[in-house]
Amino acid sequence: NQGDYNLFLAVSPANRNHVALGMLTVWATHDAGAHWQHALDWTRYHTGDWGQHADQHAAVFVPQAAGQPHLWIGNDGGVAITTQFIDPATAAPPTAPAHFRWRRRIHGLVISQAYDLAQHPLLPDVQSVALQDIGGWLTAGSTTWYNVQRGDGIGVTFDPTDPYHLIAGWQGLDDTLRGCDDVQFFGDSVMDFGR
Repeated sequence: NQGDYNLFLAVSPANRNHVALGMLTVWATHDAGAHWQHALDWTRYHTGDWGQHADQHAAVFVPQAAGQPHLWIGNDGGVAITTQFIDPATAAPPTAPAHFRWRRRIHGLVISQAYDLAQHPLLPDVQSVALQDIGGWLTAGSTTWYNVQRGDGIGVTFDPTDPYHLIAGWQGLDDTLRGCDDVQFFGDSVMDFGR
């Protein structure tokens, strides 16, 4: 049951008719629940819309001195905000999740849950980490991490028989990723393991 894991209900202090409801996704109403609009599409996260993520846990409306309230949400992907909760032209929520213009706001926040961490056996700067709900990540020692696998990152390891072969597991399944050979994930110019 999704409600056992994640659920929120938020009411705007500036207008009690403005309500947001979240579980897997987010729904919004401007008329106290008479009409609901789909406000967040978590499947857009994996297309690069980092502000839209699944599993909603908390929300708060922040009134503004002028204009509509901002809606902040906390979910498995971190923290996001929309300043477009109500479309000024229609006085209703926007008509599609993309129009809410969710923006991820996690800079400076250390909020990921790591399940596993692996260090390359030959190249000490190359590391990989598996994170709850935001997948597997790989770095060559800089401050930049590259997303190499989606979903719930459960485990990462470098193949003991081929240290240039990264294995990343998620939700009980295994994805096999090959560093320099798989341009889709790394590309020779992005991640060169020294072969």
